[in-house]
Amino acid sequence: MADEASQNFENDLNKLVNTIDQSGNMRKDLKKTFYDSISTLRSLFQSMKLTLDEKRMQIKHMEYEVTKVNKELENCRSMTQMDKQRHLETASRRHQE
Repeated sequence: MADEASQNFENDLNKLVNTIDQSGNMRKDLKKTFYDSISTLRSLFQSMKLTLDEKRMQIKHMEYEVTKVNKELENCRSMTQMDKQRHLETASRRHQE
């Protein structure tokens, strides 16, 4: 989906450039303004794509960390539960004596 949107964006910018190239009546300074604007749009779009990729990588890393911490928490809970069970068994034996 993102690749398709990226390709569509690039295709539309190319259409603008082709239309400007074919326009014989447009002033040169106006053409230059359009070309500069299109170049800026390309740069900004590329920058946004890179930022998005970085954020995706950060999210994946955070998800990994959360999974790791959840496993550790579950291990701690299991150990705590086992400790409680041992304590109850010890207390029960003492009570029976």
